Amino acid sequence: MTPAAPSNPSDGRPLRPVPKGRYVEFTPLAEGGMGVVYLAVDTDLNRQVAMKIVRPLDAPRGSAPGTPFDMAPPPADGETAGSFGEMRQRFLREAMVTGLMEHPGVIPVYELGQTESGVPYYTMRYVRGRRTLRVAMDEAKGREARWALLEPFLKICDTLAYAHARGIIHRDLKPENVALGEFGEVIVLDWGLAKIRGRGDTGARQTVMRVQRASSGNETIEGVLGTPGYMAPEAAAGELDQVDERSDVYGLGAMLFELLTGRLPFDTGNVVRWMERSVREDAPLARTVDTSVPAELEAVCAAALVRDPAKRLQTAGELADRIRAWQRASAVERENEGLRGEAEAALRAAEGLRGDPLVRQLDRAASAATRLLERAPEDARGKAVLDAANAQRERGVRERESIARKRLLGRVGIAAAAVAAVVAFFVVRTLDQRRAEAEDAATRAQAAEATATTAKDRAEGERKRADAEAAEAKTQRDAAKAAQATAEAERKKAQEAEAVAKRNLERAETLMSFLLFEMRDE
Repeated sequence: MTPAAPSNPSDGRPLRPVPKGRYVEFTPLAEGGMGVVYLAVDTDLNRQVAMKIVRPLDAPRGSAPGTPFDMAPPPADGETAGSFGEMRQRFLREAMVTGLMEHPGVIPVYELGQTESGVPYYTMRYVRGRRTLRVAMDEAKGREARWALLEPFLKICDTLAYAHARGIIHRDLKPENVALGEFGEVIVLDWGLAKIRGRGDTGARQTVMRVQRASSGNETIEGVLGTPGYMAPEAAAGELDQVDERSDVYGLGAMLFELLTGRLPFDTGNVVRWMERSVREDAPLARTVDTSVPAELEAVCAAALVRDPAKRLQTAGELADRIRAWQRASAVERENEGLRGEAEAALRAAEGLRGDPLVRQLDRAASAATRLLERAPEDARGKAVLDAANAQRERGVRERESIARKRLLGRVGIAAAAVAAVVAFFVVRTLDQRRAEAEDAATRAQAAEATATTAKDRAEGERKRADAEAAEAKTQRDAAKAAQATAEAERKKAQEAEAVAKRNLERAETLMSFLLFEMRDE
């Protein structure tokens, strides 16, 4: 819900005078269009504060008095009394509008009062290390440094979205009115030209026409509602009743254009010429100035700089949302590009490889391409890598299986040789046993034959003996014949044993050949 707007302050509004000694140790910090900011010490709370006070009309810039108490309002009947009254009203309006808001992007107001001489002041939180967005933009060397300022720019959009929700329109957005703190603070300053929705702008239509007599440059022109270069066309045309939240969106668009390209949409060297162009011409596209600007950001910037407020981006929040959506999409695309690079690198690494190393690199390429296609199903580079990896993988698998078979056959050959050696050992041992048995049989046969020969000789020698011994000789002969028959039988047995050994050897050789073929096939 939009809160009730404070009443418009007037020249005669009573302000509480500052107690003597409340603030001490003044150090000038900055000068604005209507005020001087000092660093001071609040003795009541023993803390540093920023004190802003109306700048004397006759004091040139850069010559601020040593303390706020050295300033004095002009005489009531003097020539500048009326201008000082307008400045006082604007100053009080800024203090009250700023105090109405509670947001990290708006400096909290602590106290509103006036000096003993009647010059109004207000105190606020002191932001350490404060520099303006203008300083940061001027220090940025190159495109990347400027684009890094998109983060504080988004905080500006958030602050304006909050202010608009509170019914407050800034009407003087520019880099000079944005402070960047030492610890990441982004603060929108100078709400002196702010408009509260539903309340009138007394005298604004008359003062805006004084632009033709004002100086040029990127400063707020006294009496003009805005700053050339950042002012919306409806404000530049003097259509103050048309100035609303969308006018602030135009100012944000001009700041975004400057962040992206390094320059404003229109040249502000000649203020009158600038006013004519901003009212009659469409702002140029950012990519016509810098072709490296992303198309998505160019579209967002162009939507914020549309001349017709009805066709312009309607809120600061919408502007920020579209930039953040681009940031998220860019982050996703960077991740996708990393997967593309990984897949293509693995595919290149597979060149010249064979077998298992080839399959490993192709699997790596296919894995990265698959993850990419899960995130971006229509990615052409991912599809190409996946198709190439799958096509080459079949060849790699065949080569890997061929190499594996060769290695298996090599291992089988070694095993077969070992088996053959074992079989040969047992065959040789069997043959040796059979040979030994045959030789033993032959030896026994020879011994039997020798015995028979001896018996025959003895029989022949004794034949001459008595006939009585004939029968015994015959018996001996019969015994010799029997021994000879036994020797013959033993010889046949030895021959048969030798034949059996030969057949066993042939069977062993046949078995060994069969085992070798079996192992080779296996």
